[in-house]
Amino acid sequence: MFRFIFLLTLIINTSAFAATKTGIMVGVLHNLPETERSNQFDEKSKFGFGLGMRALIPLTNGLSLRTGAGLIQKKFSYQIESGAQNGKADVSLVYLNIPATLYLSGLDERIAIFAGTALNAKLDDDCNGSGAFNACRGVNDRDLILPIILGFDFIFTDSISMELSYEYGIMETAKDVRVNSAIISLIYNFN
Repeated sequence: MFRFIFLLTLIINTSAFAATKTGIMVGVLHNLPETERSNQFDEKSKFGFGLGMRALIPLTNGLSLRTGAGLIQKKFSYQIESGAQNGKADVSLVYLNIPATLYLSGLDERIAIFAGTALNAKLDDDCNGSGAFNACRGVNDRDLILPIILGFDFIFTDSISMELSYEYGIMETAKDVRVNSAIISLIYNFN
């Protein structure tokens, strides 16, 4: 019985893998920091990059799991001018991004919509600070973040598409700072 279940699972997974549509993507992120103390902080948005692989694993007719792996860069700066606590921090964080979104196609033959979340695990950080953030003390960037993702995939040809998406930061990216990102990505699909 165990062998039968194992073989059946293997056949299902193999057929799902064979129908998986994969591609490479490169993108630009417009990072929008948001602080809980906006009356004390002056936030500045910055541009970052994104690159990786995308996989669309079919679940049912018109519904797929959109996943993959890639690198994204979240850059932002903020400063505080409040009495003795003057200072500025310029932060650049690079994350391993693993999305887990549902991808709905078939509403229009050239447009699909996706929504879900992603696991962002910090790989690298760089910070330049001054004043209250000298040596970037007090920035306290997080190692893992989970944003909410909503986006559209505009399908130009079988091989080329463009995603427009928005990542809403539901968790702090650094102490008292959440980063939301507007993303535009070009995708080359292999199959």
